[in-house]
Formats: sequence, C-alpha cells, structure tokens
Amino acid sequence: MTGHAMESRKAAMKWDEDVYGLEYDLDLFNIVAVDDFNMGAMENKSLNVFNSRLILATTERATDVDYTAIEGVVAHEYFYNWTGNRVTYRNWFQLSLKEGLTVYRDQEFSPDMNCRAVARIGDVALLRMAQFPEDALPMTHPVPPSSYIKMDNFYTVTVYQEGVEVVRMDSRAHVDLYLRRTHEEVIPQVQTAYSSHTRSANEGTLILLVVELVGKDGKDIPLWSLYDGSVLIDLADDDDNAVATTVLRLEKAEQNFTFLDIPERPVPSLLRNFSPPVRLSHDLTDDDLVLLLARLQRL
Repeated sequence: MTGHAMESRKAAMKWDEDVYGLEYDLDLFNIVAVDDFNMGAMENKSLNVFNSRLILATTERATDVDYTAIEGVVAHEYFYNWTGNRVTYRNWFQLSLKEGLTVYRDQEFSPDMNCRAVARIGDVALLRMAQFPEDALPMTHPVPPSSYIKMDNFYTVTVYQEGVEVVRMDSRAHVDLYLRRTHEEVIPQVQTAYSSHTRSANEGTLILLVVELVGKDGKDIPLWSLYDGSVLIDLADDDDNAVATTVLRLEKAEQNFTFLDIPERPVPSLLRNFSPPVRLSHDLTDDDLVLLLARLQRL
C-alpha cells in the first residue's frame, strides 16, 4: 500500500539532485501516515506527517487522480527540506516565499514525471476554481499579508496558488538566487555544524536565510510592492474599428497597439507565456480556439 508513495519520494529526491543539485542533508528520513490527521501533510524536518489517504493506495481502490495526488504531495513535502525548513523566511509576512516557491517546485516535478500540458491545465483549473473566487470575496488579500490577527488564517489558496504564479513570472532568476544563497551561505554552515565532533547529537541547528522575490534585473522586489488582486482584462474586438485594425489594451498602465493593413481578421494569441493570474474576457470563437490549439508551441 505504500509502494507508490515510496517510489514518489525516491523520484523527488533524485529530481531535486538532478535539477537543482540539492541532496538530502541528513542520514534518515521518516514518513508517518495518520488516519485522523486534519491536514494533507506537514513537512517537519526529517519527519513528514501525512493523512493516510496521501500515502496509502491500492490498485483495487485508488484512481489515477489518487496516485497523482500522492506523487505530488509526497514530493511537495520533501521539497520543503531546502525551500522552507533548512532555508526559511524571516517572518510570517513572507509566508508565500516558501509556500509559493515550494509549490512551484512540485508543479515542475509533476510535469517531468507525467505530462506537462495536462499538469498545467490542472494547475490553472485549480487557480480559476478556488483562487479567483477568493479574490472576489471579503477574504481577498495580497500574497504577502500586510497584517494578521491569527496567522493560520493565511494558509489560503492566494498564498499558495497565486503565490506560485508570482514566482513563475521570473522563476529561473528567483530559484537561482534562492539556491545560490543556499549554497554560498547555508550549506557551509550545515557542513560545519554536522562535522563538529563536539556537537551534541540532540542539539538542533536553525539556519535562517532572508530571501525576497526577484525582478528581471536580478534585484530583490520588496514584498509590499506586489500587486494586490487579479486584473480583469477585456480584449474583445472593437466594433467601431475596421476588420483590418485591432487594438489590444493591456493594464495596469494602458497601452495601445494598432495593426494596420491586415487583409483578414486575425486570431490573437492572448497572454502567451504570461503567467500571472488574470481573468480574461474575450470573444474568440470555438474555431479560433481550435486554430490556436493547433498552432501553439507551448501552453
């Protein structure tokens, strides 16, 4: 019943070594499955606790969705080892720095193990189904909260699912900076701590590393500057314009792009390679969507 979970954990460890050069830094890793655990899982250092449904599976009862969920959650909890546990954030206001980054890592791992297109469709479907409605309700809040009364109220789909899209906007620079600081500042401290023969076997090591989101220029983006809430972008054809002229309006600051002397109505490929979560209103027909689907090189 635990075979799939064990193979998923091994795959996650190997993937983290191959993709990010991060090896597990202890000699033992423990996994506990609990029937009455009231969350999906908890990523304690070297001791992951899971709800049984995310560890135990049999071919007689489990579906493909169950197996995929187990693979993803087992990997997700393991990835916290570096992006969350050994390397962590300064305070609770930076919660999404580890949550968004770790979700990004498991959202890259799962496609590498399965089908990237199907995995991305599922991620976006969850974003639209759960996070967009949250933005439209009184519970709406920015990815980094500006204040809180009780922190566990902020373990929300915004922190996780919108947070991962903020990371995805410049994922390579963000992850590279995070892990470069890990190698330059954290790993040497870990090696020194664990190579000391005078250190008590029960004495813990807490190493903090302050990390920010990263812009295109490689510089840190202050958390307070992140945009609060998704944007509604309307890209319907303007009936007042001739067929040969189409204007695309992009917010925040409005910009007009005018294309002249086009012999027939074009089919715009909207938001290609644009990852931040937005609600898009358009008038593309089914035929337009089929054409785009046939010609898109990537989602």
